[in-house]
Amino acid sequence: MTDFSILKHSAICLLSLTVAWQPSIAAETLKIVKSYDENNTEHQVEAVIEFKVLDEENRLKEGLNKKDIELKSNGELVDDFRLIKPDEKKPAPSNIIILLDVTGSMNQLDRNNQIRGLAAIAAIRSFIKDIDEKEYPSKIALVPFAEDGEKCGDGYLPPPVNDSALSKFYSPEAPELKKQLSDLENRFNSKNKKPCGRTNIRQPLGSAIRYLNNNSPFLEEGSQEESRLGIILVSDGYDPVLSQQNKSELNKLEELIKESPEITIHTLGYGYSQGNNSEIDPEVLKKLAQASGGIFL
Repeated sequence: MTDFSILKHSAICLLSLTVAWQPSIAAETLKIVKSYDENNTEHQVEAVIEFKVLDEENRLKEGLNKKDIELKSNGELVDDFRLIKPDEKKPAPSNIIILLDVTGSMNQLDRNNQIRGLAAIAAIRSFIKDIDEKEYPSKIALVPFAEDGEKCGDGYLPPPVNDSALSKFYSPEAPELKKQLSDLENRFNSKNKKPCGRTNIRQPLGSAIRYLNNNSPFLEEGSQEESRLGIILVSDGYDPVLSQQNKSELNKLEELIKESPEITIHTLGYGYSQGNNSEIDPEVLKKLAQASGGIFL
């Protein structure tokens, strides 16, 4: 959907949405924060309601003030409350899975004559650098995906997207994460064994959702604070099984997403190779994101 400069900006935008994402007010968002005195007597300190406000186009609305909020308790207006904006609040720990499309079409040039795969990797690197510089308490799993195709031959295919691949979470500054990015760059720069294969969004996305549901990862060993769970899907591909002609498969995936309310999914469609978007299915990417309350860019 975009060239590198916009792709980079979009990746940074998704960073803030993923690590500081606020659940919908319709979700179970009321939290009672309690404390205990020296006699182990429980005291109610405050009630915390986390929410987000979206405009008509499902975009996050910013710049809200206390006067824009009407809060009621048992039908009575509540005036004594504080509005803490996202930039004033320390982000909760987050575990983010980045699913990166490394199919054959990612070898094509975008409108800026950059190889799509290299532009996507550069944007992800900027994304990770921004997390590191802002010291967000995050762990990242970078998982490339592609499905074997008839014309793949000796080309590069990433390992299967399974629990082993999905469990490799690293801190933003980790050398393992940097090596992953460099290795993928080398694949796209290689004269032989370039990335190949075809797009299958269903398998990696479904596996990532099930992994997060089944493992409930914590940021650090022994941590008692559950992390926010996010998936960012970066793809230029068209999954024929999820196209408008195969609504049943799309519905199955949407149901899985809706049954996983703790996970926010954002999708980043990357294409328009030489002005042609025939390989993009923006409606599918948009539906997958919106099913979780996420954003499609």
